Amino acid sequence: FLHVLLNHTGEYKTCDAATNLALDAVINHIIHRSCGHNYSKFFSRYYQDAEGWMSLLAPDSMNVSPFERRTKAQELIEEMRQGLGHGTVLADDILDLARDAQSGGSFPGQLPVFIGNHDPKARTGKAQRKVSGAIEELLDSTFRELNGSDMFRDPVSRGCSAKPRNDRWSELQEKRVDWERAVLRLLRRIVTPDPRSRRMEMEHRPALLPVLNGADRRGFMRSLWSPLIPDIRWELPHLRHGATTVVYLDVSGSMNQEMESLVRLLNSLRKWIRLPLWAFSDEVVPATIEGGVLKTSTTGGTAMNCVLRHIAETRPENALVVTDGYIEKCDQALLGAARNTSIHALIARHGDPVRLEGEGIPTTQLAAYPTQTL
Repeated sequence: FLHVLLNHTGEYKTCDAATNLALDAVINHIIHRSCGHNYSKFFSRYYQDAEGWMSLLAPDSMNVSPFERRTKAQELIEEMRQGLGHGTVLADDILDLARDAQSGGSFPGQLPVFIGNHDPKARTGKAQRKVSGAIEELLDSTFRELNGSDMFRDPVSRGCSAKPRNDRWSELQEKRVDWERAVLRLLRRIVTPDPRSRRMEMEHRPALLPVLNGADRRGFMRSLWSPLIPDIRWELPHLRHGATTVVYLDVSGSMNQEMESLVRLLNSLRKWIRLPLWAFSDEVVPATIEGGVLKTSTTGGTAMNCVLRHIAETRPENALVVTDGYIEKCDQALLGAARNTSIHALIARHGDPVRLEGEGIPTTQLAAYPTQTL
């Protein structure tokens, strides 16, 4: 199934020994990293006598004594094997080196039997079963969406129906990444707690200690047969500066363009933000982030007085208001009631900071959010 999901069946009509080795080696290590030794030890046992290039098929194995002097080929294979274990070596990397070795005669033309059916004749044999038209259409549609992501260096150009890379779209994505990095730096300065703040919170941090406790049952069971007390997991209390910033998000239609990126950035800083987030239009309502999407309910429009009223009632130390700045005239009584809270407004590039600045609220205007241009 992984061969299908990673588009090997579409990319390669027939496979030589080097291709079979490269694709199987990557999949075996994916299973090892994802499921652990209990699953991958099947490969280690099956290929336990493998040497040279074939040793790449067995995770965590290298049949060379640590005291034995290694050849350059053995050092290269070991380097590739370690890269497979860390997920930094892809099939393309193995293929490039294996084919170089193949052309130089140092790669065996005939390899031992691989796990699974690698006979190219089996794909077109009489035993192949036909499927119904509806299932065939569904499978074909799914197959055309596969592009070798997380498997090849350039997955966009792969797949049975891949289209040429859209350089304009790639450039847009890079610009959005740069925009998000700049905004993240700004948000960190605003929401990170002041070290002089007296607001403290208790959190529990994991630690490993040679002291038994009933919470770590596996460690306790190990202690029954192990001559040494194993490392036992403890959750130790730790005081840290508490989250002091409350975030208010303008969810009017004009903020839709950059809202997805802003929500993703705020979610990455949730450790320092007092939850829940608050969304506002002409009222303030709680908002949550589920699956990277902001979930809330509002009535539309933009009003600042409801935010000021909420700040006056809850009295947070800091408040961050993300808005387009097109607001009504602020109620001076509400401004006065919220004066003990440090308020900062983040204004979208298409917005207007003048009214908020006129009310004495510090503002920072964001750069223009990159959008697709024709």
